Amino acid sequence: MTVQEEKYYSRQILLPEVGSKGQALLRNARVLVIGAGGLGCPVLEFLARAGVGSLGIVDGDEIDVSNLHRQSLYTFQEVGDRKAKVAKQVLQKINPYISIQSYPEMLTKNNALDIIDAYDIIVDATDNYPTRYLVNDACVILNKPFVYGAIYRFEGQVSVFNYNGSATYRCLFPNYPEAESQTNCATAGVIGILPGIIGLMQANEVIKIILNSEEVLSNRLLSYNAKSGKTSTINLRRDDAFDYSIVKKEDDGLNHTYYNQLCESKKEIDTETLLSMIEKAVCLIDVRMPDETPEFDHSSVVSIPLHEIDTVQELPEADLFVTFCKSGIRSKSAQAMLQSQFPTKEILNLKGGITSELIELWKLNP
Repeated sequence: MTVQEEKYYSRQILLPEVGSKGQALLRNARVLVIGAGGLGCPVLEFLARAGVGSLGIVDGDEIDVSNLHRQSLYTFQEVGDRKAKVAKQVLQKINPYISIQSYPEMLTKNNALDIIDAYDIIVDATDNYPTRYLVNDACVILNKPFVYGAIYRFEGQVSVFNYNGSATYRCLFPNYPEAESQTNCATAGVIGILPGIIGLMQANEVIKIILNSEEVLSNRLLSYNAKSGKTSTINLRRDDAFDYSIVKKEDDGLNHTYYNQLCESKKEIDTETLLSMIEKAVCLIDVRMPDETPEFDHSSVVSIPLHEIDTVQELPEADLFVTFCKSGIRSKSAQAMLQSQFPTKEILNLKGGITSELIELWKLNP
């Protein structure tokens, strides 16, 4: 460690629980943060400041204006840029003594094992169920601990799964939720300070794992309420009822058939298939808020924000209806709601959400 590095970490090294030995452990640690949004930003920033020597950032999303009130690594100047790339640039300025690898892509059943295998500790800072189950299964297969965090409006949760044989995410949530019950910040809202609090708690658990603390939050789930300021903890136990052989490793990743059935609704359509159906009378239903980007002004598009879906009395004339949003999560809920309201209509969800490229391709084939 150089003189400058010692000065950078000097206040931390003063702690008996850290010291030079602990700082060396932090320097040699490899931590992967999946998601560089509301939770990921504080996790990444304070792990970087703590001196975690190798950080990985997985996020295929772009920065949107709606992110800025809670995602502290970004400003208006970076709107439209990839989160993983911007986060790496900012963190490298915060701490030039560490190594940072960015993966500007979503974690999938194809790349999860390869990316996760290169790291010691995994942080789940995502906001969707498919990725959480994917992270859990990959970590169990590779025997990696992962630090879990989740937020909902004014409430948050933190735990450490698969640590020295502790409970896993599937022990807490054995059953994959129905689309109608899946929510994230974009659908339910969130107070901006909450992801900062929960993200810092996750970063704290990572540091405790690295320093071999005896008080790691494994086999326990901590809940925090930002309104009352109260915390509560429930005990968890390992339950090996789930047969992980069904998600066993394949040559090119995890079990494709299983994840196709689990995480991909039969009521979804991908962009390639959608574009091949341009000649069909397709109505696209935009469930985003009016100020979200990229804008899609086209005769085939109807704007119905998610919170207004349950008030829809009738749909336009069309052979096929396709709901879409930024990532495909909100629109999945909208698709389920509309299908319930209009059971005779063919209503699909656009998998992965809308992109600038898709909009351009669609406009080229009006």
